[in-house]
Amino acid sequence: NDHKNVTATMISNLLLPKIQKQVTYSVEMVQADVKSAWSVDVSYKKAWHGRKKAIERLYGTCESNFAQLPQFFAAEGANPGTVVEWEWQDGEMAHRSRDREFKFVFWAFGPAIRTFHLCPPIISIDGTHLR
Repeated sequence: NDHKNVTATMISNLLLPKIQKQVTYSVEMVQADVKSAWSVDVSYKKAWHGRKKAIERLYGTCESNFAQLPQFFAAEGANPGTVVEWEWQDGEMAHRSRDREFKFVFWAFGPAIRTFHLCPPIISIDGTHLR
């Protein structure tokens, strides 16, 4: 049920524009697209690897993105008053010192913090449900 000549790289090339529009593109949708485009079946595993390659080509790997997180601390030093908070937790393999799972990052630039009090109060009412 898996066409041997279709590779994960070929699948990723097919998927790039679709993943760019919808990153939540499911593996089942990938299999259907391959069937529609090339009239062949591919395994779930191969479709998954093709999808993963497309996502990594567009957005980078988890490891490369995680490695960039400390750059947010540079913003804190370059912009006085900037606040950067980030949090992670130990992953499933916590015995390895580098295995951490990123949870979130929050930042607010110093100039925005200092001038926030100048923003006028606004009351916004969405009346689309009112008659």
